[in-house]
Amino acid sequence: MGRSRHCSEEQRTLIKKLIGEGKTYKEVQKMIGCAAKMIANALKWQPKPERRGRKRKTTIRMDRRIAKMART
Repeated sequence: MGRSRHCSEEQRTLIKKLIGEGKTYKEVQKMIGCAAKMIANALKWQPKPERRGRKRKTTIRMDRRIAKMART
């Protein structure tokens, strides 16, 4: 069983707004035409912070110490 279409940013904001106004899942489903799971996922959704590359093992201070030791 495959996944259905993804929820767009506009749909997510609309869902959050409607639920915040006190609408039920059934009412939101009829208005937008989506599944209850999509509504639940839209309410849980948070943007992920962008991280690239490997985490540092040494601090900037340690790097300076290593460079100083290598020069001496």
